[in-house]
Amino acid sequence: DSFPELFGSPPALNPTLLLASNTAIYCLRKIGQEEQAAVLLDTMARLVERTRLERAPWAVAGFEQAFVLALSGDHDAALDSLQELVDGGWRYYWWGLEYYPTFAPIADHPRFRALQEKLEAGVREQREYFETRRDEPLI
Repeated sequence: DSFPELFGSPPALNPTLLLASNTAIYCLRKIGQEEQAAVLLDTMARLVERTRLERAPWAVAGFEQAFVLALSGDHDAALDSLQELVDGGWRYYWWGLEYYPTFAPIADHPRFRALQEKLEAGVREQREYFETRRDEPLI
């Protein structure tokens, strides 16, 4: 009800609806609406590719390609995409990867667990850095 444009024919997507479309695809599949999910996934995949090429950091969390790959069933490629992000210093949404239902099929994979642990270690390191310097002057 909140995002009727996702269910139009064709779906109307923009970068701010990528997370909502991810959830919608997951839910459509859960209720057996595979055809509608496939149409929305195709629209999402085209938008993710266009947004990636446009380099629109204001609208991109970074893991949209991994969403598309995971939703397409290409779990190895989704892991490769996430690995590239984490190895490149990506820190958006830090330790929240395991909370996305889209990644449920790979959440127990050793590579996914290692990525999650690396992200969590990065959070700890930045927190420690902040705590030891919090009272230092900004200038």
